[in-house]
Amino acid sequence: IVDDEPDLLEITAAYLEMEGYKPLTALNGPAALEILNSTVPDLIISDITMPGMSGFDLFGMVRSDSKFQNTPFIFLSGHTDLQHIMMGKELGSDDYIMKPYEPEMLISTIKGKLKRSRQLNDSMSQQMESMKNQLFRTISHEMRTPLTSILGAADILADGKETLSPEDF
Repeated sequence: IVDDEPDLLEITAAYLEMEGYKPLTALNGPAALEILNSTVPDLIISDITMPGMSGFDLFGMVRSDSKFQNTPFIFLSGHTDLQHIMMGKELGSDDYIMKPYEPEMLISTIKGKLKRSRQLNDSMSQQMESMKNQLFRTISHEMRTPLTSILGAADILADGKETLSPEDF
């Protein structure tokens, strides 16, 4: 959770803890990036207007790192104007929740985003496994093809060694 309002940050973290989550908190974008240097969270929640680095800037930096490509990112902002909401959505955030928020709505949103993230990860894992199996089958087939030719030629030579003269070898 990234928010420059310490009280809101603490309250939001407490709601998540009551639901069994283990939130990591940062008061600004640079502090969040420091945390992200050592961990890949299941989900990121960020305010937009913060000193030093906006939530939009943080989002861009997070998404530019391949290890966070599938990490759901939710904006939690006091900006209720259509321009900020559209900007957040056009950037590609997974959701946009306006402050003040209903804790139940935040928790439901988090549960939904985490569920979808797990589904996508499972699907990608299955696809990767399928591609890996197909690759192994292809490589195995291609490796056997030259070997079959070599073994066939060796059998012909072995079967014909009584009838072939040394010059035929």
